[in-house]
Amino acid sequence: MASVKNSNIEWTGITVNFWKGCKRKSPECDNCYMYRWYNQFGQGDPAAVTRTGSAVWNKAKKAQKEVSAGKRTGNGRLVFTCSLSDFFNPEADKWRDDAWQVIRETPGLVWQILTKLPNRIKPHVPPFWDEIKDRVWLGTSCGHPESLFRLDYLMDATLKLSPAVTFVSAEPLIAPVIIHDDHLQEIDWLIVGGESGYKLTRPVAPMHPSWALNLMRTAKSQGVKVFFKQWGDFARAQSWGSQNDNVAIAKFNGRPYKGDKVVLIDRYGNREYNPSPSALKHKRADQCVMVQAGKKIAGRKMPDSYVWAGETWDDIPPLPDYEPSP
Repeated sequence: MASVKNSNIEWTGITVNFWKGCKRKSPECDNCYMYRWYNQFGQGDPAAVTRTGSAVWNKAKKAQKEVSAGKRTGNGRLVFTCSLSDFFNPEADKWRDDAWQVIRETPGLVWQILTKLPNRIKPHVPPFWDEIKDRVWLGTSCGHPESLFRLDYLMDATLKLSPAVTFVSAEPLIAPVIIHDDHLQEIDWLIVGGESGYKLTRPVAPMHPSWALNLMRTAKSQGVKVFFKQWGDFARAQSWGSQNDNVAIAKFNGRPYKGDKVVLIDRYGNREYNPSPSALKHKRADQCVMVQAGKKIAGRKMPDSYVWAGETWDDIPPLPDYEPSP
C-alpha cells in the first residue's frame, strides 16, 4: 500500500501550522513564500500571528489515524511545523502548550521543528519532553552569513535536550555559508536549496553552485546526511552567446533566456543581472552564468559538468519504528 504524502515540500510528509504569521528576521526572509502567499490571496497582514482553526489542528490527529491504519508509512509520517510561522514565535507562547500536547498525542508521527529562534528552544519545551524527544527533530535556518550565530544557540539547546535529529536548513542559500567542523559534528541532517518565487523586497537571488556543493561535500565528509531540495528559480546555463552582438542569451536544456532572466554571479555573491555579451564572453573562472528558468525546470539534479552529475541528494534520517496499539 502506497504511503500518503500531502506536502509539496520534498523533505516532509505533511505540514501542520498551529498558527500563522511571522515577522522577517534575516535576509533569507526577504522573499518569504508566506508573504507571497498572503499577498496573492489577500490574507491580511503576514506579520500578524494568529492561531489557526480546529481543521488545521486536527490534521495531525487524522494523520495519526492513517499511521495506525497502515496508510501513512515511511517518510509520510514526517510532520513539518510551522511552515507559515515559527514554532517558537513569542507571540504564540499562549498556544504552544496546546501544540506540544498534540505532538504528545500523535506517537506515530515524527515532528520536524525548524526555527529561526533557536535561542528560545530550551525555555519552551514541555515538562514531558523526555517522553516525546525520540520523535522530535530540532533545526534552524542558516542561508546567509548573518544567520550563522543561530548555530551556537541550536547546539546549546540540542546538546542539553538530545532530540532525535538535529538539523540545519541552508535554504534559501542566498550567500556563501561555511559551517565549521565543530558544528557539523553535532548536526545529523543538512538541507540545501536555492531561492524560488518572485520579487518582494529584492530580486530573487541565484545560488552559486559552488556554495551548495562545498557545503554538501563538507557535510558528507563529517557523516551528515544531506538533502538537496532545489536549485531554486535559477539553473546553471549550459551555453551562452549574444543576439545581434548587443543582447546576451544563455541556454538551459535547449531553451534560450535573455535580459533580466540571465545573471552573472561570482563565488562571493556579486550579481550582474542582464549582463552584456562582453561580460559573458570575458567572465572569470569563479563566475557562473545562471538563467531564471523557474523552480520546476531548474530541478534538483547536479549539473552535467559537476561531480555526481545527474544525481539527486535525497538523504533523510531514519524514522523510529512505530507499532500501533492493538
